[in-house]
Amino acid sequence: MVNKINALIVANPGRFRDGLQTVMQLMPTIQSVVCADSLTAVSPHAPISLILLDADLVGASGWPTTDDLRQNFPLARLLLLVSVRSQEQLADSLCADAVLLKGFYTDTLTRAIHSLVSCPTAPAALMDVKRLKP
Repeated sequence: MVNKINALIVANPGRFRDGLQTVMQLMPTIQSVVCADSLTAVSPHAPISLILLDADLVGASGWPTTDDLRQNFPLARLLLLVSVRSQEQLADSLCADAVLLKGFYTDTLTRAIHSLVSCPTAPAALMDVKRLKP
C-alpha cells in the first residue's frame, strides 16, 4: 500500500487548475490537494510531496528557483506542466522530475503521478515519465 501524499498545484485560477484539482482529489494516493497562484502563497516546509507547476507562470512574481523548491519543499517531487515544447528547458533549470505537455489525457496524468509517488527517491534521470507526450 502506498502512503497517501499531499499535493500542491501552482497555477492560475481557472478551469485548468480546477480540473487538475478534481482529478487529483479522486486519486487514492492523494490525501489532500492545495492550490496556489505562486509558491510564495504556500507556507515553507509544508508537508508537500508532489508539486504540479504550470510553466505559464514564468515571468510572474513568485516563480521559483531550484534552490527555493529544494529549500522550502525538500521532499517534494516536481511535475512541470508546459504549453509548448520550448518550455521544456525550464524542466532542466528547475530539476523537474517529470514534464507533461498540456493537452494530456487524465490517464497520462495519473500514470505520471503514480510513477512519481511510487518511487519518491528515484533520481529524475531514471523516471519513465520524464518528457511524456499527451
